[in-house]
Amino acid sequence: MKRIAALVAMWLLLAGQAFAMEKGGPKSGVGFHSTSAPVGLRLGIGEYYSLDLGLGYRSRDNQEKWTLDAGLPIEIKDLGSVRAILRPGFLYREIGDDFKTTALTAELEAEAFLTQDFSVSAAFGVAHEHVHGTDEDTIRTTGGE
Repeated sequence: MKRIAALVAMWLLLAGQAFAMEKGGPKSGVGFHSTSAPVGLRLGIGEYYSLDLGLGYRSRDNQEKWTLDAGLPIEIKDLGSVRAILRPGFLYREIGDDFKTTALTAELEAEAFLTQDFSVSAAFGVAHEHVHGTDEDTIRTTGGE
């Protein structure tokens, strides 16, 4: 329980910093990129770059599942209210004590600003996923999770 409280406190601290950014500066905000990590934050770290961080936790049938999603969105085209983004990323999942996976992802994302401070986005791409403790590697598509 202490781990959850620490993660929530860290997320709220970062979210407060995101809202304190200067208007007209890099875009930052809260949201999510992956349904398995629904508590997320995008921090603008430059004119064309951002940092995505997402966390997820689920407990069902005495089994815990942790997910960490991180990415580096890179703006490749700005059309005013719509941006095209290339997002390399990393996804870590831990289910119980025995099952862990890591994935490297590459996605194309479209982000549409419905107002100056509110956007929606969709992404599609590929992931190379590895199951720890095995020789199992898979390549799969992402998006539509």
